[in-house]
Amino acid sequence: FVSVLLAAVRLTADCLSSEKREGTLGLLFLTDLKPYDVVLGKLAATSLNAFFGLLALMPVMAIPILLGGVTLGDLLRLALVLINGLFFALSLAMLISVLSWHEKKAIGMTSLLLFTLGAGLPLVGSFSASLSGPWSPISVLSVASPGFAGLLVSQAAYRAMRGAFWLSMALSHALGWLCLVLTCRLLPGAWQDRPAGAWQRRWREIWRRALLAGGGARTAFRRRLLGANPVYWLASRERRACWFPWIFLVSMGLIGGFACWILRVRGVGIEALVFFSFLLNWFFKHWMINQACYALSIDRDRGALELLLSTPLAVEEVLRGHAMALRRQFLAPILTVIAVELVCFASAVPSIQELRTAGGAFWALSFL
Repeated sequence: FVSVLLAAVRLTADCLSSEKREGTLGLLFLTDLKPYDVVLGKLAATSLNAFFGLLALMPVMAIPILLGGVTLGDLLRLALVLINGLFFALSLAMLISVLSWHEKKAIGMTSLLLFTLGAGLPLVGSFSASLSGPWSPISVLSVASPGFAGLLVSQAAYRAMRGAFWLSMALSHALGWLCLVLTCRLLPGAWQDRPAGAWQRRWREIWRRALLAGGGARTAFRRRLLGANPVYWLASRERRACWFPWIFLVSMGLIGGFACWILRVRGVGIEALVFFSFLLNWFFKHWMINQACYALSIDRDRGALELLLSTPLAVEEVLRGHAMALRRQFLAPILTVIAVELVCFASAVPSIQELRTAGGAFWALSFL
């Protein structure tokens, strides 16, 4: 299910915003094409490969039926959940794309919304239902998530909550069509450039100053980084961008620590710790990969990479500068994550024998 969400981010999060940046979206409306023609055409062009790839996986997913313990109904329900989740994710990504201009913002907002609505909301809803009952507000809202139906795929869960399964499928499918309708309504005017308002200019100036720091400190910071590597300064000139991993780490630590404490009281401490460790490490690795790829691709699109290669700087120096910028932003937070995970894991295991037994699973889940 997570792979389905990632496929939607990769395929459609930037499909319309890239047309807006290149100035080609407005040219489509000089023809007889209607907004729904453009939206549905883009949806088909970007999603057919993912859809057929998902269908190709179905025979492989049917192998557990031969081994026993899995019924044909389980497989069919899983296929429906994945296809419906793909449609919802693609539709939401199209809506975010028509509202965005920049690739990084479109991908980031799409990823945040998809994982919050598709994966985070069902997990929080199930946790809330275990504490406050099935009619808690968060549990009711989680029914509209496509991931909620994924929790009811098994035969036992489906028999117990058959109505909730089909209600979740219907609501998430309707939300997907709602996203497509909104995309069609917003598309005709989305390609036009609009002057920024006074509050937008003020906010951008505040944000720019927050990222670049003050005058004297910024000058000293620039001098120090330029002395080490010019590309290092170019990739790290937003001085306070290295705060973002720490802010995320502290917020996730507070949320995960509270959840692990609650679950440990209920008798599932070590499992919750492994899950949050895997989730946190996966997110940091994904963030680093995106940052490494985005830095070079954005320089190439803006022509800055060609200018860099026309200077006396060697290719090795350019790559070394980007690597230094990544280390500056992510090395200390990742080392902190590893240290905290080891300490928490050691304190959660009561004996050395259990530590030896669970250690292999912990390392495999957390660091692969």
